[in-house]
Amino acid sequence: MSTPMDALMDARARADLPPLAQMPGRRWSGTCGPWSWLVNASKVPIRTESGVTVMPFHTYIEFNGWPAGVLDAVGEGEFAAGTGANPEAFAAALAEWPR
Repeated sequence: MSTPMDALMDARARADLPPLAQMPGRRWSGTCGPWSWLVNASKVPIRTESGVTVMPFHTYIEFNGWPAGVLDAVGEGEFAAGTGANPEAFAAALAEWPR
């Protein structure tokens, strides 16, 4: 099973998106079912729509609107360990994105 960061980067590749450094604001956000994420590839903090500040070179992940994970640029960090919200479930959901 891939890691959450691997799953995000694989999903980006399938969607044929430009490199993060070329995206407006050096950020990428998306949703997949109950999951949402914001990847901040800029040098400044970014605030999510829900008001969470995502530090530079970090990824913030939500499950059903609740915080589920914060990862650094190499995929290290904290992730929920619930039945529905966990790294494996996130990676499995992203394997189906985009449709």
